[in-house]
Amino acid sequence: ARKLGADEVINYREQAFDTVINTLTNHKGVDLICDSIAGKTSEQGMNCLANFGRLIIFGHTSPEGAGEFNSQMLHKQNRGVIGYSSGGHRSARPEKIQSAAKAVLDLLAEGKIEVSIGGHFQLKDAAKAHELVESRRSVGKVLLEP
Repeated sequence: ARKLGADEVINYREQAFDTVINTLTNHKGVDLICDSIAGKTSEQGMNCLANFGRLIIFGHTSPEGAGEFNSQMLHKQNRGVIGYSSGGHRSARPEKIQSAAKAVLDLLAEGKIEVSIGGHFQLKDAAKAHELVESRRSVGKVLLEP
């Protein structure tokens, strides 16, 4: 994460990330949380979301299932929680996905962004690729190749 430009890196398995973030921000919290895990992670994120901050949940890999938080945490501090699914956008608003995809592909072509590849697997080894992703040890995209 540091190689990709992160100023701070927190291993949520080893540290309570909300506590670390609140310490780093002098208890102001962060303006944006992009949460691919949800569940308890979303609950913890609410503990370090700044006033007027936004929590975007774009995945749900939490082994504990759904999370819960007090709606007063949203109202009193002008916070927002947003769910996002690219599949939902593809079916309901395909034009939005098309324009975003074009912009990303243009940035890739211009060399302004790059995709981090975390593993290459032959198609016959798809089960191994799934094991890596499901283990949550993969970093970057995992590719299946014919």
